[in-house]
Amino acid sequence: MNKYSLFFKRITSVLFIVLGIVLLFVSCNSSDTSSEISEAANDSAIVKEFEKIEYLFNTNQNKEGVSLINETFNKFPTENKKLLTRKYLRLAEINASHFQNYSLALNYLDSADLYIDRSRSDMIDDYILKELYKGKISFQLKEMDLSYMHYYAALKIIDSLNDPCRYLYYYVNIGELFWLQNKYDEFIDYVKKSLVNQELCNEFTYRYGRVPTIQSQYSNIAIAFERIGKYDSAIYYNNIAIDSIISQQNKSLDTHSAERLLGVVLGNKGGVLLKQKKYEEAEKVLTQSIALNDKKTHEKGDALFTKIKLLNVFIETNRLSKANTLIKEIEQTPLEYTNQTSRLRMQKIYEKYYEKKGDYKLAKAHLEAYNKIYDSTQNDVIASLKSNSDILKNYDKIEGQHKIVLLEEKGKSQQFILYTIFFFLCSLIVFIVIIQRSHNRFRKQAKEIKAYNEKLQKSMVSLENSYTENKRILKVVAHDLRSPIAGIMSIVRLMKFDEDIGKDELNEYISMVEKAGNNALEFIEDLLLLNKENETLEKHSVDILQVLQSCVEMAKSAAIAKKQTITLEAKSVKVKINEQKIWRVINNLLSNAIKFSYPNTSIAVNSIVQDNHIIISVKDSGTGISEEMKPRIFSQNIGVGQSGTSGEHSFGLGLAISKQIVDAHKGKIWFETTIGKGTTFYVELPIS
Repeated sequence: MNKYSLFFKRITSVLFIVLGIVLLFVSCNSSDTSSEISEAANDSAIVKEFEKIEYLFNTNQNKEGVSLINETFNKFPTENKKLLTRKYLRLAEINASHFQNYSLALNYLDSADLYIDRSRSDMIDDYILKELYKGKISFQLKEMDLSYMHYYAALKIIDSLNDPCRYLYYYVNIGELFWLQNKYDEFIDYVKKSLVNQELCNEFTYRYGRVPTIQSQYSNIAIAFERIGKYDSAIYYNNIAIDSIISQQNKSLDTHSAERLLGVVLGNKGGVLLKQKKYEEAEKVLTQSIALNDKKTHEKGDALFTKIKLLNVFIETNRLSKANTLIKEIEQTPLEYTNQTSRLRMQKIYEKYYEKKGDYKLAKAHLEAYNKIYDSTQNDVIASLKSNSDILKNYDKIEGQHKIVLLEEKGKSQQFILYTIFFFLCSLIVFIVIIQRSHNRFRKQAKEIKAYNEKLQKSMVSLENSYTENKRILKVVAHDLRSPIAGIMSIVRLMKFDEDIGKDELNEYISMVEKAGNNALEFIEDLLLLNKENETLEKHSVDILQVLQSCVEMAKSAAIAKKQTITLEAKSVKVKINEQKIWRVINNLLSNAIKFSYPNTSIAVNSIVQDNHIIISVKDSGTGISEEMKPRIFSQNIGVGQSGTSGEHSFGLGLAISKQIVDAHKGKIWFETTIGKGTTFYVELPIS
């Protein structure tokens, strides 16, 4: 063989290698093109199926919707990241919000995370939605730090996008957290924020997760007002929701959705009217609601609740015959439309019905059934949080089978692709080993950074709490030192301008100044010992008449300034108390009476002995205490106070401090009030 023959053989070998590579490229490219055409058709089919899926969810057919999602993606395999993300986000939302299967929902969110590409502008919304869902589920699982982290991550992205519409779903989700905590005032604020721009962003909501309709939002506000006892406001917002549903029927709402929603809102309104004891109106509205919700694919579960409300109307109005007929109808409700809440309400209303009839044996039986269901509720809640491992295994099996089918189809077009894949896998394993080592180092560093951040966050929270507490203490100091200092200043002015003052009178004034100063010092000492536990309360036998006289004398100057009079009716009784602390309580009640009474009115201080207790009362003729203020009157929260009749400022702390003092004496403090006529505060103390 000469050198030319050897050269020719080498050239031929090179040409065969190049030809093989070209054929491989063409084959792969042809296979990919065919695959792309097939996948595009599948994607189009999935988009169409999603219209049916959303209809099932909107008509409360959630199980059917979940089944159709899985069937669709099994029937039309796809690698489209956007569609796969939509699938897993939708499954996560349904499992969290309707089935309360939080473990499975989190698994679906992790699956969605695999497909979300944050570099794509059309997937930013998916990332935000995923973070919001994780935040909500973490909150449900009591993992507050994790919940905060996810909500914060979503908010940072929303802030960076400078798009007001993206705040809409954030407001809705944060509002739901306040709902879950029974903080209905805050819930109402966030829903109102979402309503401000919901109409402007209506198209946006369809591509960015499920947002309740405007009519549902008004209905939710109504329910929140009902929960906090503001029934007139609840009726107002229910009426807005009803008017909006009727006006939008066949526009933004189809007939089916409008009827379902109208049935629910009417049921809610009827419940409020029932609580207002407007039985005739309640019956009319509840009957309309049942007629709508009893239709096929409508809210039959809600219809059951509405029937229970209507049953209550019949019982309250003594129409027991109608009640009996409705009970039989309720008992025919299919089990699938009942839940623990409805079963609890059914047993409670049955107990009420049989008690009204005088059948106490059956009433007792239903009460026992109620208690049994109630006790099992906690176990059911815990059970709902357990992961469904069988479903996850089936899902993994389906996904694995799908990948195998794709590999087999590609293998039919060109056998040697398998060898290429094998080579690629070997290279990938080497690459993964290298990446894994780098990842382990990075994970270790990330843990250290996370631990440092957690310590830093705890320090920040601690500093913020410290600042808030210091601010509160400063206001307490300002509040409680104001009265003794004002008393001292009044006495000093009397001493300054009274030229004919006698020695005895001067000594009396000096004693009063000394006592006020001692009370101020005693308060400061108490404040310094405020956080010490198990403090021993020093008590001595004290004449309560002298304490009351001292308080009245100290308050007279402030009363005279508002043209008010203070009367005292009390007997000399020895009571074992801490004199300075009880003096502070009575002085605070007198100060409030002066502050909230009108000029030219009188304030009465009385004491009576009853069953080895002394009851001291301070009665004013002032503004009275509103229903809204009553539950918070003894609260320690700054800002509970209101202005006096002459614009006097109040921090709302005096009564909280007074309650602490009375409780420490094993006594009681309460009040009776009438708006516009005045308030009487009572302090009951054991004599010995």
